[in-house]
Amino acid sequence: MEGYVDWLRRATAPLNHGAYYAPAAAIWREAVTAIENALGPKHADTAMGLNCLANQLRDQGDYAAAKPLYERAFAISEEVFGTEDRMTVWCLNNIASIFSAQGDFAGAKALYERALTISERAFGSEDPLTALSLGNLSGVLEAKGDYAAAKPLCERALAISEKLLGADKAFTLQILNNLSHLLHTMGDYAAAKPLCERALAIREKTLGQEHPETAESLHNLAMILKAQGDLVAAKPLYERALAIRENKLGAEHPHTALNLSDLSHLLQVMGDYAAAKPLCERALAIREKVLGLEHPHTATSLNNLSALLRAQGEYVAAKALCERALAICENKLGAEHPTTTIIRENLKKCCST
Repeated sequence: MEGYVDWLRRATAPLNHGAYYAPAAAIWREAVTAIENALGPKHADTAMGLNCLANQLRDQGDYAAAKPLYERAFAISEEVFGTEDRMTVWCLNNIASIFSAQGDFAGAKALYERALTISERAFGSEDPLTALSLGNLSGVLEAKGDYAAAKPLCERALAISEKLLGADKAFTLQILNNLSHLLHTMGDYAAAKPLCERALAIREKTLGQEHPETAESLHNLAMILKAQGDLVAAKPLYERALAIRENKLGAEHPHTALNLSDLSHLLQVMGDYAAAKPLCERALAIREKVLGLEHPHTATSLNNLSALLRAQGEYVAAKALCERALAICENKLGAEHPTTTIIRENLKKCCST
């Protein structure tokens, strides 16, 4: 089995490049069983196989299945290699990514901070793993509403990645995309747009027109155009991103739900309530099923549906949804989070009509 994991990673790379995550997961599931039978449950290659399988499950949106695999890979790596090893730090970042995806931003932040501390101490301030931890920590700080703290970390991660890996590498593009999203969230649309356009152009060239990462950049560019008031230009980008995600990720993937939610809100702003409502309801149903009833993204969908119902004069139903959304956000994000503040203001509107 010597070298088998590295060979399989290369062999399955075309599947990942094409976003064929389910076939890749099936291959890795069989491989992990074979590796564990041959080398034992605490071998480094077993940890690597578990990590690769978890990656495929995470990309499919199956966070509950991915989490215990990441945790097991981390435990093996920490025992075999120690705390200050690249594989261990990588696994730590991966576990944190599941915490973040499941809405546990405080838990994710603690793990990302731990990974960053180890990486800077063991590998230096300009190492790719340091950039990874910086970028991930920036993302969870954005999710927590701490934009001022997130921005310099994301900028530092981008500078390291561009220097060490190159401007057109997948990891660099992800950080570039994340920085664009953060600037959009902060209201700096003029700075966000060229970064997003740059990421989109390279992703379309290197990954193709139908890749989920291309869809991510299309979605983010649509968000910026919408924020700038160009609703007509934003709509086909949202629609194209949604088509890619439904085709490549599936109808019930969290990213598909995000796309449905944002397209629905665009249609609402355009006054097309009849088209907006079923998309919003579908996004909410996916999020409740996949992410859970108490996830912040579920609260966002509740708030969006509440606003849509209020615009259509259904005030009682709108108020109930908004109250539920506010309770989730106050519990999960805190009373002063920007999203909590927005929903609280929306509830006031429900009560005043």
